[in-house]
Amino acid sequence: MAVPAGRLLALACPAPAGAARSPTGPERDLGAANPFLHEETAVSGLVFQHFAYATRQQVAFKEIYYGYDGAVGRWESLQAAGRSVGNGTLPLRDFFPWVTDAATVARAEHALVEPLARPDADGSWGFVPPARGASTAPAVALLRNSGPAVRRRTLVPGEPPPFPTDLIQSVGVFLLDGAGAALRASGVLRELRRALPLARITVFATPDAEAALALCPYVNQRVTLPSLTGRAPDDALVTAVREEIGQQFSGAFDLTINPVRGEDASFANRLMQDTGAPLRLGCRVGRPVRGYYADAFLTHVAPAPAVLLGALTAGEADPATEVWTSPAGERAAAALLAAGVPARWRCAVGLSASVGTGGLSELCRRLAARGDTALVLVGEEAARGAAARIAGETGGACLNAVGRLGFDGLCALLRRCDLFVGTGAPVEDIAMAAKLPMVGTGPEHGAPTAEAMESAIAAWLADRARL
Repeated sequence: MAVPAGRLLALACPAPAGAARSPTGPERDLGAANPFLHEETAVSGLVFQHFAYATRQQVAFKEIYYGYDGAVGRWESLQAAGRSVGNGTLPLRDFFPWVTDAATVARAEHALVEPLARPDADGSWGFVPPARGASTAPAVALLRNSGPAVRRRTLVPGEPPPFPTDLIQSVGVFLLDGAGAALRASGVLRELRRALPLARITVFATPDAEAALALCPYVNQRVTLPSLTGRAPDDALVTAVREEIGQQFSGAFDLTINPVRGEDASFANRLMQDTGAPLRLGCRVGRPVRGYYADAFLTHVAPAPAVLLGALTAGEADPATEVWTSPAGERAAAALLAAGVPARWRCAVGLSASVGTGGLSELCRRLAARGDTALVLVGEEAARGAAARIAGETGGACLNAVGRLGFDGLCALLRRCDLFVGTGAPVEDIAMAAKLPMVGTGPEHGAPTAEAMESAIAAWLADRARL
């Protein structure tokens, strides 16, 4: 078992915060002095392996020197857990309470790292040449092939754009995390078009996002790529897509953007660099994911999508989401609703066969008994059976729309509802993008009972009635 290897020289060891006095007198925070980043030093091969917790004797010393109570016992527990971890990882803070970040521990052979020091049969450690090739993590290999390092800059809210936006004529937007990501980025596309009215905007997305983007009025071109989520950086499909992007879109863009917040599981940042775009904007990840340093391939990073837009817009950016429909979709939704029973409120109920509908069935019976709320059942094809059962139980208070509308019509239907309850893609993603109030369900509610959901909905309807 080894601590994570391949850490980069500039920031490998944590150090106490410090300050230095400038020639003019005031002190400045050295942590904010634009140091070299991990990814930049890795491009030049400036990496090392730090065997700080390799032996029991080392840990015993740290227990005494640093005052880490019980360090040896915790280290031995980590070794025992590591023998059965396989190709997975273990959170280091679960064993060492003085670790407060998201550092993980993996077996060296599964992290694709060749240790430069190993114990022999007697347990004596020594430095030996690597048995196979260079001892580097997959991210370092990617970085070495990525060309000259670029000094990334952080986008600061409220500051003027750090590059000339009037020269941007072609933009690539990478939305590779499915239909939900495309809908969540709808406001980004709108504001991007507003900021760059004459630019050609190309969106890269996966096949399941095609329906969501087909009617987007802000895009000139759509390119469909296979899903890369969950694959390794050196996976054959990842390599093939990178090569295709480099061949077809080299030099095509002045600016590329990945507005998705969080882990870059789809390698969008890497693909953006493969286009050769001189400006590559994305949200900060700040840590490696499966050996992939996503921030390494950006020229500008931001804490949130709104800050990305702030670097392009002269006024205040509004990333509020929206959904797009066609006249045909609007007509289909209106015709379907005309066949239902009029009521003061329309509650869309999202059904998903994978989640189960027991609680929602009871909720629908309770709402139907109120007499003032029409139920509109929506969901995936696999939920047809559950929808039919609920419709039979609730009678005329329910409109069963499952499987009766395409994506366009479903967007138009949900925009005509007053609130949403339930789950399931794509209806939940559409409801969120349409800013439909989600009452009584959602991540913050856990798994509520039908009674709890009914109480939340009743309170919400009462508040609306007073407006």
